[in-house]
Amino acid sequence: MASAEILNPVEDDSYDRELAAHPEAGIFHSSAWAKVIGREYGWKAAFLVIRRKGKLCSLLPMMEGQSVFKGKRAVSIPFADFCPVLAENENDAKELWSRALVLGRERRWKYIELRGSPRVRPAATPSVSFWGHILELGPDENALFDGVDSSARRAVRKARDCGVVVQRAETIEGVRIFYRLHCKTRKKHGLPPQPWSFFSNIYEHILSKGFGLLLVARCEGKPISSAMFFHWGKQAIYKFGASDPASDQLRGNNLVMWEGITFYSKSGVHQLHFGRTSRNNDGLRRYKLGWGAREHEIEYQKFDFRAARFVSDKDRAEGWHNQIFNKIPAALLRAAGGILYRHME
Repeated sequence: MASAEILNPVEDDSYDRELAAHPEAGIFHSSAWAKVIGREYGWKAAFLVIRRKGKLCSLLPMMEGQSVFKGKRAVSIPFADFCPVLAENENDAKELWSRALVLGRERRWKYIELRGSPRVRPAATPSVSFWGHILELGPDENALFDGVDSSARRAVRKARDCGVVVQRAETIEGVRIFYRLHCKTRKKHGLPPQPWSFFSNIYEHILSKGFGLLLVARCEGKPISSAMFFHWGKQAIYKFGASDPASDQLRGNNLVMWEGITFYSKSGVHQLHFGRTSRNNDGLRRYKLGWGAREHEIEYQKFDFRAARFVSDKDRAEGWHNQIFNKIPAALLRAAGGILYRHME
């Protein structure tokens, strides 16, 4: 059986070329996301790979983080909705997990969290689970639109009737427009926004390299909504959405989503993933299902080294903190985000 080796994709120029040949790889397996998270939050990549005849066959991507609150731990992959292990066969999956446990004990990790991978042990209970939604794309735009829920179709038509126009904006100025809308959206939901530097890193390592799509919807020249997508190979993911709450009645969010769908369908992308959704967020769940997406479960697994077992966790997307953050002035909320995100995940 082949053995797993440790690799840092940030320092290995050949890694992405090897990864591109893997049919199941996504953007979060790439060096681009590792660079964003490493540059912004100080996480260090420790990817485990199995090669045969010089070919990357199996992969467990992990990044190591250090926090005064959470200690030293590994996540596959931080700030990603999901990043499954890519295992060519069951023996490779066992070898990758076994090597991860050895590495975790050597480096004194508190835990390893796997996101969206098949259960490494069938009896292991997921620490937390989410809804995921995947839209199968095709070249027939009319067929795609027919598969959309009637309320979503009406919203797209309303946006167009109101004079909303959508443009691509993968520039640093486009990212600035997105970020202003993002801050408004996060405040509405009682959540601190990620710091501006996080998105400037996304621009540098993803958007400017051709691995992303940024759309901005305007009405009478004013930006009202924006959406950020990432893509790798034949897979794309809707990662961030943002809007001005004062303009929600114009349905800009619906139009930028539809424009993203049609862009990727024309680009030959096979699937668009809508990211994870908390199980108690029925409104967001219905919104994603409305685009004709099929639903599946995204399971996280968390192995605690001190307990020597898989443990349960909580989805902390909603709680008492939302009401507090909602009342904090925008400037202080941005400052809070700059501090808190370094100790999350």
